[in-house]
Amino acid sequence: AAAAAAAAAASCAPSSTSSSPSSVDATDPGTETDTADSVAARAYICKLLSRCYLLSLVQASLHVNPSATGSVALLQPVAQRISYRSTVAPLVLAFLRRVALLLHCVGWRGASRPPPTEKGKEAAAPPCAAALLDEETLSYADEVAALERWIGLQSASQLVSQTWAQQLAGAWLQNARALSVTCPQTPLIPHLTAPQPFQLARLPTILQDRAFLNAVVLLPEPSTGKPPREPTVCLLCGTRVCAAVEVPGSTRGACTEHVESCGSGTGVFLLAKQSSVLFIRLVDQVKRAGAFWGSPYLDPHGEEDLDMKRGRELRLNRRRYRDLRKAYLSHRVHYFIQDRSQRYRVQWPTIF
Repeated sequence: AAAAAAAAAASCAPSSTSSSPSSVDATDPGTETDTADSVAARAYICKLLSRCYLLSLVQASLHVNPSATGSVALLQPVAQRISYRSTVAPLVLAFLRRVALLLHCVGWRGASRPPPTEKGKEAAAPPCAAALLDEETLSYADEVAALERWIGLQSASQLVSQTWAQQLAGAWLQNARALSVTCPQTPLIPHLTAPQPFQLARLPTILQDRAFLNAVVLLPEPSTGKPPREPTVCLLCGTRVCAAVEVPGSTRGACTEHVESCGSGTGVFLLAKQSSVLFIRLVDQVKRAGAFWGSPYLDPHGEEDLDMKRGRELRLNRRRYRDLRKAYLSHRVHYFIQDRSQRYRVQWPTIF
């Protein structure tokens, strides 16, 4: 349906040539008025895309609430603002991005278009996450709202509040459940993923945070019933790992064992008591290498306090934590470990 809408949009896209030099194309981005045919075509495209968008909202709501039995209960996550921003909006964002890119390629100017551009210049591109989102907050609902305005769609809450939308959503849900009974291989709940960039585990602003200490440092180990000697947090998945302890039946430490199942052979850990970051890389089944990166936490003077000997309050430095994330995403962990190994020529301890 989106492809059909794009084909319709291409038919009313601005043409590059005109019948005479003095004639003015009414669909040109530089003009302020549209012909009646262009307005009707745009209205038809928006109507068709509204049905597609409603189907995307139904799929996202079914993914969030698979036990819904009616259209009201099914669309409830969309109607509630808090649940919509946190669960539904990231799931429908992929659909809106694809529609916006497709329409932009065929010459769609956007419903909320900017002031007329000069002759020969490209029309404004659809809004993107880089211009709308703060890397720290990642409010995808703002990008969804901007794309809805650019395409010319109603907001999700306005769309699902209409009677025809609720009736259509109820019919889709009924047909989907009937199809899942007659065709068991057809999944009722669609597989949807949110287009979220990779982020490291969320760390507390202050390293001496009481909740963090209770969950990581003071929480006893299930095997010994005592707090771990070297509490460690995997920054890729947020799991606590008891470092400096060999796994029973293995000659490798707990961090090395964890790297096999998390990070595809490359691990990034925070040693809570030492306030330092540990890199581990599995070279092969036997050989492994590692290095200490430093600390994302700094004291009030902007200095590291490794091993926390000075006893000052340590705060998370956002810039350092972003650099650590970029180092992992750009595959610089391997080169960092190799550089440290060649510079200091230290045998990596098997305890980690």
